[in-house]
Amino acid sequence: QRYRPQHLNGSNNSSVSVSGIDVSKDQRELLVSYENDQIYTFPIFPKSSSPAGPTLEELSTYSNLYHSNGAASDSNENDDDDNDDSRKSNMILPELAAYGGHLNRYTFLKMAKYAGPNDEYICTGSDSGHAWIYERSTGAVVSLLKADNSTCNGVVPHP
Repeated sequence: QRYRPQHLNGSNNSSVSVSGIDVSKDQRELLVSYENDQIYTFPIFPKSSSPAGPTLEELSTYSNLYHSNGAASDSNENDDDDNDDSRKSNMILPELAAYGGHLNRYTFLKMAKYAGPNDEYICTGSDSGHAWIYERSTGAVVSLLKADNSTCNGVVPHP
């Protein structure tokens, strides 16, 4: 599986840099910060019926369903068996949400973290020197704090 924002799937930009990553407490979402772009959440095993994760049968069913809908492949359109492994390795999951406004251009690492007792917030740094805190459910900026005079590369929430 590849986690890549939909607007980058059809572009000629084959190189996409991830600058921060986190997993939600329930282990069902992946939070990814992209260099020169926004922060996105992606589903992890979206069809799983168990909190422990998907069974092998569920993984197989999900993979087959996803490929049959045509949503999984970004460049391999052939139905040849030789290309099946290539299609699976190129499976792209669409993002669940996007969080933007912060700047992630001048330094490579911009940490993005879930925050709050139930991961109800997402926080990150910015090239502007601010710490941004978003409400996870709406994407609204709930706090914008001056953290540094130049760049704030990351915010680590207190448990």
